[in-house]
Amino acid sequence: MPETFPLTAMSGDWTYNAQPDTIPLDEVRIEIGDVDPTDPQLRDTEINHYINIYGNRGNAAIYAAIACCHALAARYSRKANKAIGKLRIDLSDIAKSYRDQALALRSRSGVTVQPFAGGMDLSDKDAYFQNTSITQPLFTRAMMSINQDETNEPILPD
Repeated sequence: MPETFPLTAMSGDWTYNAQPDTIPLDEVRIEIGDVDPTDPQLRDTEINHYINIYGNRGNAAIYAAIACCHALAARYSRKANKAIGKLRIDLSDIAKSYRDQALALRSRSGVTVQPFAGGMDLSDKDAYFQNTSITQPLFTRAMMSINQDETNEPILPD
């Protein structure tokens, strides 16, 4: 099976117009560092695939760039390090660089996770049980209580 990466510059497979403000493909290319036509990393169709997946979200180009970095890290992780005499090419370093870039992009994307411990406040707990749009737990503390109505459903304390 022939080696397909790094790409050779082929008409229509790799484009860069240096217009990241108006062309999402160019914005992704800048973020992943794929702007050198003599050393293309991803084809337009590959980047556009990720742009289409994340296109409806804010920061879509950043999310697409993160996915591209992960794809490139996976690609270079499969390659072996090579040494000929004193010359050494560490492709695993390239994979690590793309993983690091993905982390840096993720921190810029504005995606944050804040832990929430429900039930710590009685008013939160009451609001949770009163909100009918939230899936209620299958098991409750009063589930096996003798205080049940005629439908065998537990009567929860007020």
